[in-house]
Amino acid sequence: MDCVQESDCDCAMFADDIKIWKVIHNAADGDDFKVNLRRLDEWSRKWLLPFNSNKCAVLRLRNRNQVIDMQTCYVNDIPLREAKKQKDLDIWISDNLKPSTQGCKATKSANSMVNATKWAFEAFSADFFSKVFGTFIRPHLEYAIDGSVNPAGFQPARKGTAASHKIIKR
Repeated sequence: MDCVQESDCDCAMFADDIKIWKVIHNAADGDDFKVNLRRLDEWSRKWLLPFNSNKCAVLRLRNRNQVIDMQTCYVNDIPLREAKKQKDLDIWISDNLKPSTQGCKATKSANSMVNATKWAFEAFSADFFSKVFGTFIRPHLEYAIDGSVNPAGFQPARKGTAASHKIIKR
């Protein structure tokens, strides 16, 4: 797209969703990012595809020790909200890049599936439970797996590990 080609920020587009990002080392980098955001906003208005500023968010990924003047970003002359965590394609990303939010949400979802299957069926044989677990519960737990999991076996993420193991044992 021409709006992305004019930008010096990295960009990812999917259907009606666009993500732009830039590593900001100093105030000049921050200004460049805001210029690119303004260009993208102007392009969207020109092509009558305005951004829904209520759905736009800024997620700042940085070290705790990193001190940079954080400037407010605008779309349609409306300041964008700053998010501590953001859900995208059913994956939770937090500003500290730790998988704990994703693990807790996935474990809660798997626990709900265990309860729903208990309500739906009176008794389980070992074979039947194996099929139900593999089909309905395990996919939720796999979302809780840490990126550095042991490839030899199924291991839940560090945060929420006890809860994930309880679900597996049930």
